[in-house]
Amino acid sequence: MGKFAGFFVAFILVFLTSLVLHLPLSWLLNQQVVKEQVPKNIILKPVSGTWWNGVVKVSMKTPAKKVSLGSLSYRLSWSDLVFARLAADVDWKLATGKLKTKFTFDGKVVNVIDLTGDMPVSELMKLSPQTTLLEEAKGELHLLSVNLSSPINQPWPTSLSGKLTITELSVLGANIGLLETSPQLKESKIEMKIIGGQESKGWQLNADTLLTKKHRYKLDVKVSATSAKNMPDWVELMLPMQNPTLAHLRKQGSW
Repeated sequence: MGKFAGFFVAFILVFLTSLVLHLPLSWLLNQQVVKEQVPKNIILKPVSGTWWNGVVKVSMKTPAKKVSLGSLSYRLSWSDLVFARLAADVDWKLATGKLKTKFTFDGKVVNVIDLTGDMPVSELMKLSPQTTLLEEAKGELHLLSVNLSSPINQPWPTSLSGKLTITELSVLGANIGLLETSPQLKESKIEMKIIGGQESKGWQLNADTLLTKKHRYKLDVKVSATSAKNMPDWVELMLPMQNPTLAHLRKQGSW
């Protein structure tokens, strides 16, 4: 009788473990507590795989159309689950780009670790309804070891580092070429010194950008050229000209 009881208990444990391991991702996403965390304009389907190792297609509803945002695949870390911490390796595949990162959450703080990869600027513009008008922009965004930590009870990071570069950028008729920056977090401010332009063609761009926790921004942009003939035609249409070789824009407001 004792051997039978032991076998029965072992069978139940194996059965329950197998059941938990094979719970489909679709079941998890249909739970009300999960649905409440997903923005209403985001569509997560179709999905495949299990709750700990799955793939989900992501799209966003806009007033005009549904925009595809590619697919996310992830794999949870069992060792982190033992310590009541959610951690996953995540791959985001786009039509012509790919990003990868490690995501962790301990119940209070979300961490994005070593976000690295490349994606078209046009795909980036699709992520917000405010920028979908710029989805025809050309260029490639390159992210190198971007790290971000943010408590879930406040939409502001507690740490931020990494490097962002945009190559062959062209937007609204302006052929900018190169832009690169390394954001710096200073308490309630995020400072970005942006450099770029096309030095081989005799002009360059420098910008100082400041974002604050109180949703304010300051922008100081300068475009300078080695001679008047090297100043791009689009600059005069977009920035105040100080003289034939210098354009300078200062602006502040809310975001």
